[in-house]
Amino acid sequence: MNKLTKPILTSLIALALFAACNNTAAPTPTQETLVDNFSPVSGSSSPCVGIAEPTTVVNASGAKQFAKPEQVIDPTHTYCAILRTGDGRIVIQLYPEVAPANVNSFVFLANQGYFDGLTFHRVLPGFMAQGGDPLGDGTGGPGYALPLEVVPSVKFDREGVVAMARSQAPDSAGSQFFITFAPQPALDPHSQQLPDNLGYTIIGQVVEGMNTVRGIKLRDPQQNPPFIGDPIVSIRIVDLGAK
Repeated sequence: MNKLTKPILTSLIALALFAACNNTAAPTPTQETLVDNFSPVSGSSSPCVGIAEPTTVVNASGAKQFAKPEQVIDPTHTYCAILRTGDGRIVIQLYPEVAPANVNSFVFLANQGYFDGLTFHRVLPGFMAQGGDPLGDGTGGPGYALPLEVVPSVKFDREGVVAMARSQAPDSAGSQFFITFAPQPALDPHSQQLPDNLGYTIIGQVVEGMNTVRGIKLRDPQQNPPFIGDPIVSIRIVDLGAK
């Protein structure tokens, strides 16, 4: 793993992670068609609102390192992620049409029980809550890296956007993800000549439980490293089938 250089944009420091070097290609040849018919969801219109948590038991292997994620999703299906904390649940509608490789990895890791017991290790007021690091300090990942998947029409224009953290290298996302507390246009692709001008991969939208998101305890590991962030009890996936 390569040590991260300091990002130029202060707000992007919070999204830095250390990434492995095995990139994963997007698994679907139909992405353009899917994106043509795509529009971001709102809470009231999402089929994931009120979804019941699956009753199947996840047989977690305990593994935190993988060579690559297995292909486990169909990009034409609707996927709901139920993230449970000690204070409630957060329901996310995932965007396989927009980010098939990254959503596939997120679902694969969730199905492995990978996120269970991890923490929100970086939570900055007015910005975002970041979790999914097996080391809990912003330096960990799953053993592989994912490609940047950006669709210009899908933006950080609202609260509750769920996206993948990365280093300054575009194709360096792994298991760390973040949820925004407010619109963050600085994270969208932009034309300024800066290292971070390519944006971040958006994988979904919170459609239920934003009050739970807002209740995640603030934590900046660069200022108070002894404090352990709020835990992620579990993340479970529901496949609603073809749209």
